[in-house]
Amino acid sequence: MSGWCGLRIGEAAGLRRGDVDLDEGVIRIAQTAQYLGTPARLVIGPPKSERGVRIVHMPAHVTVALGEHFATRNDWKATDFVWTRRDGQPPPRHTVLSAFKAAVDSVGLERMVWHDLRHTANTLAADAGASQATLQARMGHADPKVSAIYLHTSKAHDRRLAQDLERMAKLSPA
Repeated sequence: MSGWCGLRIGEAAGLRRGDVDLDEGVIRIAQTAQYLGTPARLVIGPPKSERGVRIVHMPAHVTVALGEHFATRNDWKATDFVWTRRDGQPPPRHTVLSAFKAAVDSVGLERMVWHDLRHTANTLAADAGASQATLQARMGHADPKVSAIYLHTSKAHDRRLAQDLERMAKLSPA
């Protein structure tokens, strides 16, 4: 979900069942969840900035995957966390990151970190044609300069650009 929708790790951890509307294909980012202190205690709080409270539309395949996840239980309450450990609380960051590292290592992406998923999501959205303002809103950034940090070029986008330029050249009078 973070690789397509750009959620921060704490935003994904704080997602509750009531924040997901499968019919509309949207998630509402309203809070974060993280463990702080020693001993660690779960802290639920607002997103990183005021703009972090947002609605993000999901690609259809993400909506389907979340629907399949929700189908594994028939007793979901709106306040239930989407991703949990056995006691219903969000898993600690180190548990998520350890599982993520094992997954990326298994496919040969050893240097990838969780936050790269936000970069991926923003780059994919830009390649799909999202405006700077849309990217900024989707990522929950107050400053457009911060959103720009997450933009990366892709070979596919450059290829489409060249094809579009070629079509323009053929249409222009000689």
